[in-house]
Amino acid sequence: MNVLLMLPLSKRLLGIQEASFPLGLAYLAAVLQREGHDVHIYNTDLDPEKSLEIDDALTSNSEQHLRANLNIYKIPQILNNNALPLWKEILKKIEQYEPDVVGISVTTITFDSAMKLASVCKKYRTDIKVIMGGHHPTIDPDGVLQNENVDFVIRGEGEETIKKLMQSIANNNNGFDLIDGLSYRDNGKIKHNRPRALIKNLDILPLPARDLLVDHDKYPNLFKIGVMGISRGCPWRCGFCSSSAVWGRSVRFRTIPNIIQEIKKLTIEYGAEKIYFYDDTFTLRRDRVIELCQSFLHENVKFKWICMSRADCLDDELLKLMKDAGCQAIVIGVESGSQRILDFIRKEENLSKVYETARLMKKHGIWLSAFFMLGLPTETREDMMKTYNLMKELEPNEIYLSTYKPNPGTELHDYIVKNKGILPEELMKSHYCASRNYKFVEGMSEEEYTELLQEIYDFVIKYNREQHALLLGTTYK
Repeated sequence: MNVLLMLPLSKRLLGIQEASFPLGLAYLAAVLQREGHDVHIYNTDLDPEKSLEIDDALTSNSEQHLRANLNIYKIPQILNNNALPLWKEILKKIEQYEPDVVGISVTTITFDSAMKLASVCKKYRTDIKVIMGGHHPTIDPDGVLQNENVDFVIRGEGEETIKKLMQSIANNNNGFDLIDGLSYRDNGKIKHNRPRALIKNLDILPLPARDLLVDHDKYPNLFKIGVMGISRGCPWRCGFCSSSAVWGRSVRFRTIPNIIQEIKKLTIEYGAEKIYFYDDTFTLRRDRVIELCQSFLHENVKFKWICMSRADCLDDELLKLMKDAGCQAIVIGVESGSQRILDFIRKEENLSKVYETARLMKKHGIWLSAFFMLGLPTETREDMMKTYNLMKELEPNEIYLSTYKPNPGTELHDYIVKNKGILPEELMKSHYCASRNYKFVEGMSEEEYTELLQEIYDFVIKYNREQHALLLGTTYK
């Protein structure tokens, strides 16, 4: 069968180009290709007419991220514009690949865009099967299936479920009730099958099918940054994060030889110069990171790499080894400069460790990208100022700043519903308006909150430009 796996429009609606590779869809594509299906991956959020340089992806991407947060309120209006040329472009691409089945990866922020995409697919062919998966459908399958353009929801990890679902579709739509992890409509009634067990041995999965990306030949710079993961799952309980809904809290690791196999494929076949390890906490198990870094050195695989981690999962000795093994940058989720807020959101992180890790990263010449979040529930002006001041004191090489967006199924989302009296459907709207977060904070009017928020955003944009200029050996003007 012909299958088109799609990533919905998001920041492209705001004229922003990002270096995002749909890794999850590439795994699904590889599984389906192995089953004999004709599969393509269509990332609608990537503009084939815009080039993407490697330095852009590492540096100015942060400014695009910031501007997207400031302008995200425009997205609903843009989505409702049926005359938008993008819809014709997408429909034409769908017609080109003639899919029998479409799979769409959905987050809460792309929910409305995904629903619009589903309607475009049904416009192409009413009998086309539309499957949705990812964080948001996993958490709220009922809400997703209320849209008549969506036929199935895959909850949790999708590789095994989509394989079974495709077999049932090919078998005259029989046996849906036997597929673990599937939600669907049966004679107008929404049904949820039992959850699917997580994949214990990640090595059984085929490597992501990067070659199935639509128009990948038009993105010569896209593969200069290879995106991959070495594990699935996160043991922490951060109140804002929905990661565990899909991947679970028990962490499963790929074997070192399996990881090296993919790295060689990326560097040799695709010419990747850098690899971005997309794991929530790359350094979760210190012993594995040491073994992996030693393998990089032993295998003589020459590449630079980036990872995400926590301040309390790094130390002097480990950072030195990571640097020797090619680590160029580490993304740290700092979130807040207020210890009270960190405790409230269950970050389980101490600010003293953040300062210490930042110092050690500078010592070893590893680029520090720090993530911060504003507008968190119970946050006061004093808390926001502490975050503002921490940005200045840490002096990271790059700052990523976002406003808090309540994801369904998370502890903070439920806290807001219970304590602020805001309905879940209203919280969905807050994803498109940063100023709405003033309803979550304490002791600030909308005007006061928005004014301080804008001041901090302006600082971060200027700061990142200065850091980028230093990287390029120029003077910021």
